[in-house]
Amino acid sequence: MPYYEDIQACQLLLQALHAQLGPDCFVLFVDDCSPQQSLTASALSNAGLPGRILRLRRNAGHQQALALGLQYLAPHLQSQQQLVLMDSDGEDAPEAVPGLLAKLSQSAGAIDAIVAARGKRRERWTFVACYRAYQLLFRLSTGRVLDFGNFMVLSAPAAQALAAHPSLPVHIAASLLASDLRLGRHTVDRAKRYAGVSNLPALVGHGLRAIRVFKARVLQRLRHAALLLAGLAAVLAWLSTGQRGAGLALFGFWGCTALALLYALVYGLLAWKLGDSYPQPDMAMVAATIDVPAPDRKAPEA
Repeated sequence: MPYYEDIQACQLLLQALHAQLGPDCFVLFVDDCSPQQSLTASALSNAGLPGRILRLRRNAGHQQALALGLQYLAPHLQSQQQLVLMDSDGEDAPEAVPGLLAKLSQSAGAIDAIVAARGKRRERWTFVACYRAYQLLFRLSTGRVLDFGNFMVLSAPAAQALAAHPSLPVHIAASLLASDLRLGRHTVDRAKRYAGVSNLPALVGHGLRAIRVFKARVLQRLRHAALLLAGLAAVLAWLSTGQRGAGLALFGFWGCTALALLYALVYGLLAWKLGDSYPQPDMAMVAATIDVPAPDRKAPEA
C-alpha cells in the first residue's frame, strides 16, 4: 500500500484489515516521503499486524510508490503466497479482500490475478458523470475496457511478471490490462474514504496516464481514422462535381478534411509528447526500512 499524509485513514484501515484477515497477513507500506505525518511502526503494531515500512527520500507519486513496493516485494514471494495491492485511504474496502483471495484460490491456477471491478461509487453525481466520460474516452482511444483500479490480488508468479512490466510506474491497472496475464473480475463497490477527500485534478492526470500505456494502440487508431476520413473526403470531393447534392457533398468534404487534419495533428502531438520510455523506480529512493514484528501470541490456557 502507498501512504502519504493520511494517518487517520490508515489506522482505521489497519484495524479493519486485522478484523478481516487476522495477524497472519504481512503488510508492506511505501511512505511517499510524508513531511508531517510519517507512518510509524506503532500504526501497525497497535493494529496487531506485522509488516514493513519503506520510507522514500523524495515524493515519487502514488503509482511510482506502489510500483516500487511491488518490485521490492515480488522477488521474495513464495509460490503459494498471494499479494494484495490496495490504497490506504479506505476506498478499497478491506471487507472485499477475503472474497478476492478466495476467488483467486478457487481458480486453481487458471487465473493469474483477480481485480476488483468497479461497482457503485459513493461520490457526487458530477464525479460519477466525469468517470463515465473517462471510461468512454479510454474505450474509444484504446479499444479496451478499464473497469478496475489498483485494488487486486495477484499470484506470486503474476506479481513477479507485473513487477517487470516497463509501464508499471505510469499506471498499475493499465499495465496489468496490457500484460499477457489472465484476469478474473470480482465486482466490488467503491467504499467511502475513512478521512479526507479525493483530489479530482490528480485523478484526471492519473486517468490520462492510463492511456499512455496504450500509446501504440492509440496512435494506430488515430492513424486509421485520419486515413479513413481522408478517403471519405476524396469521395465527397468527387461527388461535389455533380449536379445533384453538390453543396451537401462539398460541405461534407470540408468537414472530413478538417477532421482528418485534426486527427493527424493529434497523432503528431501524441507521438512527440508521450515518448517511448517510462520513468523507472529506483531502490536507492528508499531512505529507511522499518520492520514491525508479528505480535506475541499468548499460549492457550490448559
